[in-house]
Amino acid sequence: MIRWLRCPALAEISALRRPRQAARRNLRGTRWKGLQVLPFVDDFLFVTSSHSEALTARNVVDSLLTRSGLARNPKKGMTEPAQVIVHLGMEIDLARGVFRAPAEKLKGIRNLARAILGIDGRNQRWIPTKMLASLAGKAHFLYLAIPTARFYLRELHIVLSTKECWGARVKWTNQLRRDLLRWRDVLEQQNSRLIFKPFETAYLHVDSSGTAGEQC
Repeated sequence: MIRWLRCPALAEISALRRPRQAARRNLRGTRWKGLQVLPFVDDFLFVTSSHSEALTARNVVDSLLTRSGLARNPKKGMTEPAQVIVHLGMEIDLARGVFRAPAEKLKGIRNLARAILGIDGRNQRWIPTKMLASLAGKAHFLYLAIPTARFYLRELHIVLSTKECWGARVKWTNQLRRDLLRWRDVLEQQNSRLIFKPFETAYLHVDSSGTAGEQC
């Protein structure tokens, strides 16, 4: 289904069980007319250049689901075109071209870090493995909006690797405590990262004298 959405012509040729290389040779010079789709398990993100293209893409997807005998849950997802959406727990702002972490997600991470720090004080540096794993799961995708997120998760994964089982406790390190303090006080002003690489600007300095103009 993903192959057909991205390139209907290639998907139809592949369905005839023709060699893939031969199919690609036959399609050289052919303009791809498929959709730009980013699939992740059962979540799909479609990106278009305009509002009208988004409406056309929605019709194509609805038609494909109907022909495939599938039905989309009307209470989930976003079928109306938008430039700012929350996808896979991350806010994507295509109008400004930035990734941001939703405020509720940051709040949940801060509260979980505070809870873990409180447990340390009562249990002599022993922490439930599942709590640390939960923090890792919530904070992992933040690197899209906060580039330093992965750096502050490194020690957490090292400590998790010492677990005997998921129901056991692990002993934290001083570095882990410093990283948890960082997650407890995660700053809002760091919550932004560019989606697209900025264009490089080239400057051309020209001498206004007649001699320089002749040399150019």
